[in-house]
Amino acid sequence: MSEAAGVLRIQSGYIRSSSIKDLGPLEFTGKVAGGLRLDLRRRAPLYGSDWTDAFKAENLQKSVSSILYLFIAALAPAITFGSRFLDGTNGQFGVLEMIMSTCVSGLLFSTFSGQPLSILGATGPFLAYSLVVYDLADAMELEFLPYYFWVCMWSSVFTILVAVFDLCALMKHVTMFSEDIFAGLISLIFIIDGILPILRNFIEETIPLRSAMFETLLFVITFGGASYLSYFRRTPWTVRSLRNLVANFAVTITLVIASAVGAIYTTETNLRMLEVEAELAPALTLATGEKRPWVVNPMGIEKDFPAWGIAYAILPAIGFAVLGYLDQNLTSVIVNRPSNGLSKPPGYHLDLFVRGALTTPVCAVLGLPLSVASTVPSITHVISLTTYEVQQLPQGERKVPTKVVEQRATNFLIHVLIGCALFMAPVLKFIPRAVLQGVFFYMGIASLTGNNLFDRMKLWLIWDSAKYPSYHYIQKLPVSRVHLYTFVQFICLAILYGLKEIKETAVVFPFFMASLAIIRKAMRWMFTEEELKQLDGHPAEVSMPEKVEKPKSEEKAAGVLRIQSGYIRSSSIKDLGPLEFTGKVAGGLRLDLRRRAPLYGSDWTDAFKAENLQKSVSSILYLFIAALAPAITFGSRFLDGTNGQFGVLEMIMSTCVSGLLFSTFSGQPLSILGATGPFLAYSLVVYDLADAMELEFLPYYFWVCMWSSVFTILVAVFDLCALMKHVTMFSEDIFAGLISLIFIIDGILPILRNFIEETIPLRSAMFETLLFVITFGGLAVRCNLVANFAVTITLVIASAFGAIYTTETNLRMLEVEAELAPALTLATGEKRPWVVNPMGIEKDFPAWGIAYAILPAIGFAVLGYLDQNLTSVIVNRPSNGLSKPPGYHLDLFVRGALTTPVCAVLGLPLSVASTVPSITHVISLTTYEVQQLPQGERKVPTKVVEQRATNFLIHVLIGCALFMAPVLKFIPRAVLQGVFFYMGIASLTGNNLFDRMKLWLIWDSSKYPSYHYIQKLPVSRVHLYTFVQFICLAILYGLKEIKETAVVFPFFMASLAIIRKAMRWMFTEEELKQLDGHPAEVEEPEPAKPDLLNLEPTKVSKPEKVEQPKEEEKSSGAFPKNGARAPLVLSGAGSVVFVRLNSGLQERWWARSGECLCRPWVPCGELMEGADPASYESVLAQNVQLKLDLQSALSELSRKQVLLGGAAVPALASYRRLCKCKDVCFGALVPRKVTLGLVSFIPSIPPVTCSLAVLRSG
Repeated sequence: MSEAAGVLRIQSGYIRSSSIKDLGPLEFTGKVAGGLRLDLRRRAPLYGSDWTDAFKAENLQKSVSSILYLFIAALAPAITFGSRFLDGTNGQFGVLEMIMSTCVSGLLFSTFSGQPLSILGATGPFLAYSLVVYDLADAMELEFLPYYFWVCMWSSVFTILVAVFDLCALMKHVTMFSEDIFAGLISLIFIIDGILPILRNFIEETIPLRSAMFETLLFVITFGGASYLSYFRRTPWTVRSLRNLVANFAVTITLVIASAVGAIYTTETNLRMLEVEAELAPALTLATGEKRPWVVNPMGIEKDFPAWGIAYAILPAIGFAVLGYLDQNLTSVIVNRPSNGLSKPPGYHLDLFVRGALTTPVCAVLGLPLSVASTVPSITHVISLTTYEVQQLPQGERKVPTKVVEQRATNFLIHVLIGCALFMAPVLKFIPRAVLQGVFFYMGIASLTGNNLFDRMKLWLIWDSAKYPSYHYIQKLPVSRVHLYTFVQFICLAILYGLKEIKETAVVFPFFMASLAIIRKAMRWMFTEEELKQLDGHPAEVSMPEKVEKPKSEEKAAGVLRIQSGYIRSSSIKDLGPLEFTGKVAGGLRLDLRRRAPLYGSDWTDAFKAENLQKSVSSILYLFIAALAPAITFGSRFLDGTNGQFGVLEMIMSTCVSGLLFSTFSGQPLSILGATGPFLAYSLVVYDLADAMELEFLPYYFWVCMWSSVFTILVAVFDLCALMKHVTMFSEDIFAGLISLIFIIDGILPILRNFIEETIPLRSAMFETLLFVITFGGLAVRCNLVANFAVTITLVIASAFGAIYTTETNLRMLEVEAELAPALTLATGEKRPWVVNPMGIEKDFPAWGIAYAILPAIGFAVLGYLDQNLTSVIVNRPSNGLSKPPGYHLDLFVRGALTTPVCAVLGLPLSVASTVPSITHVISLTTYEVQQLPQGERKVPTKVVEQRATNFLIHVLIGCALFMAPVLKFIPRAVLQGVFFYMGIASLTGNNLFDRMKLWLIWDSSKYPSYHYIQKLPVSRVHLYTFVQFICLAILYGLKEIKETAVVFPFFMASLAIIRKAMRWMFTEEELKQLDGHPAEVEEPEPAKPDLLNLEPTKVSKPEKVEQPKEEEKSSGAFPKNGARAPLVLSGAGSVVFVRLNSGLQERWWARSGECLCRPWVPCGELMEGADPASYESVLAQNVQLKLDLQSALSELSRKQVLLGGAAVPALASYRRLCKCKDVCFGALVPRKVTLGLVSFIPSIPPVTCSLAVLRSG
């Protein structure tokens, strides 16, 4: 039974009321032990397979991974709650008792229960209630363990009676309202109990700060690692078997890695490890000094137990029974939900009977805490044994279970391992407690998925109703009613958690939980029946609405075609494009001025329009930090590399002055000027050249810059920017990748060096790492307002956090000179003057030194030419959605005539177009629309705030930084490293080279993204092309990093265009066209449609193009407009013809759709009401094809609507016949696949062609 692919929550399994005849798992039978006997009758035939299914070849890996995962997942709460029992009961119970209780109860339950997927163990509610029982015994001065024995025995009796008299049937009155509150409570307990000990380390200062920081890092590693590795199955990397292996063992792998990291610094940090008693003895020590016996004497251990105490145990026993009843049955209901895809029947009465007759008495006799069905581990157990298929929806993805390994062997072996843990102390002591807390937290977060209450609570944070997920109730009810219902649930959840946490009120906790069903009944006074049906109804009662959306106009084709560089394509001289030779001196420069001059006013005013102001302000604040961070970082490297000739102050001033000049006069003011790694490396080469000839560096640097300025001006004047038309995506992606790589490595390397070189104390290194993680992780927020100011907010939060522990950790802060003076100190002890004397500062500069400056000046000019133009090309790409024209010649002229001479005169390092900040600047000013594709989402720019005011004000703030030392000194260096690292990672998005390098990790070709070249070329050729690019990138990075070879770095970068030309000897023109071509060159031809009226049973007809109305030509799905209609492969069976979509990416969507299950039939000629007969007559008479292409089909799938020959017919759950015929026709009903089929019936008589379009999600 398939539901529409919306986000319909599947309700609890087997709860719907039915007649007595059905005798469902939750029905009154009217007989003593009737339900219990039916459970036994249902499960007995399956008992053998319950043990063997786990060890089948196809299930073994999942079974083993589930056992290892759940062993840790069940052991962690046993230890955690055991330590809390130890404190709460004054040593009556301890960790050993809790582990033994989990082991014994789990073994009994897994062997005899009706639903062995449920995991028994410690839970927060039972812990709280057990402490209430202890207080009751203490208040009456009764021995606790004998009293606890009688409470458990009475509870056992009540539980058996409930099971025998079919009282589990009362659970039919428990709806999703109660289930979601209960499941949310358990998840909340896991989350809070997971994170609270980590927070207490800092709040209560129970352990040294160094230990607290290290435990936090281990917690983050565990949670982050488990989250990513469990998601690894859904990535395309490697092959499916390896992906599944990694995902199945995600928690185990993460636990081993985190424990290994913890072992490295155990001694230095006094890391707290898992504590398991080596001696197998109870926690309680008697007055004689001996341990109490394992078997509890119900009449007293050290003193006689009074008879009235047995009766006194009845009241708390009722509470235990009620709590156990709810805990067991609610967990079973959640496990047995149809959404989990289980096929074997449940056994509610049998489960409860096993708990009452076996587990509870055994725990009472041995003096162990009770173990009950634990919701989070049970859900986790089911998930770990489930194989999922991902369905693509317009709102994203939805995981649908396709197979569950239903058996009892994993449950049994999990608890065998837990029992072995009592003897595994030497091994378990190497697991840090923080790692277990991370597992605990991960389980709580993972179990929230699919909880209706928390899904609706998220709506409180979505203030734009257009962004609401397509939950069925959102489309049927006013949002205010949904929020009111959610608020009632939230209040009940808060009361439940409060009752559990407050010791004095915990006694009423189970009774309030039982009253949730009554509260739900009472809500009929607040909500109408229809509202409750939508918010708390069953699937059959809540059907998906028919949602019709108009196709979006002017949408770009949503394939994953890379948009190439802007304005580079060769065109005739008449076009006089931005990168054309004009044949005149300064012709290109004058054209740039002519293009940009009319826009100069709007370049300053557009930033301050009301609709643009927020983006402008956020961009200024973000880029201020983003440009200041590299200025400070590279400035400190200049200070070391030039022996104090340049410093941080000079680099900041260079960035400020160059940026102000460039933003005012340039042709593309979105480019950000600043420090770059290549220019840093080359400047150090210039310093070495001066030092080798014993020349003063600053005068020599002056002449190098002046020569470079002359060469740059000549290049701009003689239109040599037009040479960039020979620079293709091959060179662009290598250059952009190099800059990104520099940012990534320079961001993470100082953090790693803290540990490798031990340059700072371990405590400081750990705290800096924590700040780095907080900064980088905090920049991932998506909400518009928050995202616009993400860097500013994250920087303030991380800096505030750093300020708390600055003293204890000796945290290294940002260093900016308070005195506005150059770095160089002269022999006289004074600072050098700001204006450099080109003929020498402390000694005369020789005339031959001016000529000696020409060669490095050529290198500077070449490097500046490539840096400026490649950055401009990347900024001006059409994919960025810019509308104002670029100005390549003008940009280069401004650098040569203004910024370079100014830096030379003031003795400042050169600032050039910095690729990563420039890309970041464009992104920060862009508004995106998210398109849903079969592969996921794609962001398409819809508007860019193109102006020069933000660039100008960014550099004004950078100039102010020279006077803001008292404020900037509160920013930790680790926070800046996090910003640096984030910018590098973010700038990799869309880089063709790195996109293709990712293909090396995808070993299953069916998982390749739908890049156009993948569908046209052999994968081996794509990999060879990528490898050549990778080698060039590696050589470039090596030349930059090695001091002795840095002098040739710009020349090798310029040679990339020559290397690209030489690749014609390795690749054909077609291959290079696909891998490095322009969009117009790689567009796919439009395939035609077949003639449906001239078919033979086994013949494949040739396509014939059919014109489409304009409104239907626009692409709105996953494929380009000119390739929207897929080739249709026809296969016939008598008079029934099934049309299968079979082309490239579509094959993965409609795989197996060739399994046509149609049967021949003769239509009656009587059309269904509302159908358009003219549409079908025209098909026959005029040979007009049905207008059903892949693109419209995919978009129609999202709204359950099919366009058929002009008639819009709603597509129901499986199929809809268009004419009233006695027989039934099925069109490719493929289980668990979203299938689109077109079945055409062409009988000889009557002269009517009935056609059927089938949309089915199986």
